[in-house]
Amino acid sequence: MVLSVADIAAKAFTAVAGKVTGVIKPATLTRSTSGVYDPDTGSYTATSTSATGRALFATADLTGANGTKIADLFPDYVAGPLDQLVYCEGMSLVPTENDALTVEGVTYSVLRGRDILLANGLAVAIVRAR
Repeated sequence: MVLSVADIAAKAFTAVAGKVTGVIKPATLTRSTSGVYDPDTGSYTATSTSATGRALFATADLTGANGTKIADLFPDYVAGPLDQLVYCEGMSLVPTENDALTVEGVTYSVLRGRDILLANGLAVAIVRAR
């Protein structure tokens, strides 16, 4: 049986959660989009799509796995002091700018996001608490 990157990520997140409590956290990614303009109400219909999975925040100094920094993963982005790096596993959506990531009741704005190795289930994002 050939394992995908997403399968390996799921196993890794589960193993870490079993050994280190409180590090791997349930998370919900929500994407809101504007729909069709309604001239009667003067507004756009809003729709949202959500995906659930798990999140792992990197260290406070903006360094991720193996010393990877935000600048290494997102070279066109200048990280601020409140930005955090988070790895997302098991979600059917890849975090993108303006999405909302909710972890333990705290909502974060997604500033950048990308799929890791096109794994469809493993992503990294820069977030900031709202």
